[in-house]
Amino acid sequence: MSGFDAAATDLLRRYSYPGNVRELSNIVERAAVLSRSPTIKPEDLPPHVLSGAPIVGGFSAYATGPMPAGGTYGASPAAGAAAPTPGEDDPELSLEASMKEPERQIILGALKTTGWNKLKAAELLQINRTTLYKKMKRLNIDPAREARSS
Repeated sequence: MSGFDAAATDLLRRYSYPGNVRELSNIVERAAVLSRSPTIKPEDLPPHVLSGAPIVGGFSAYATGPMPAGGTYGASPAAGAAAPTPGEDDPELSLEASMKEPERQIILGALKTTGWNKLKAAELLQINRTTLYKKMKRLNIDPAREARSS
């Protein structure tokens, strides 16, 4: 990681950080793990930092409903369109299903960043090593297979 591009730095400076230094630290760690380039860019930052909206009760103050199927968090639904309601008929709208792929990508990013060292990845993610192993199993993350596909 070589730093931040100018636009990302500007966004980070303008955000109000209701969570203070801990929030800034979490945002930077998340961006570093998820970034696909040596420089952190605006697209690596969480949506609430991009919009400038503080997180209130776990959700962006500007959130307008569930994340669109192919969209991004905090995006507005099409004008006049009703937001889908999660239900038994559509298991893909469940919170658990929606969180699997982002969680998988964050764990993969931490593992790649640490050279597949599970102890260091768990420390980076601020979780117990046993928890990391369980999550890897649940999310079907196999280091040998993932290393071959990289």
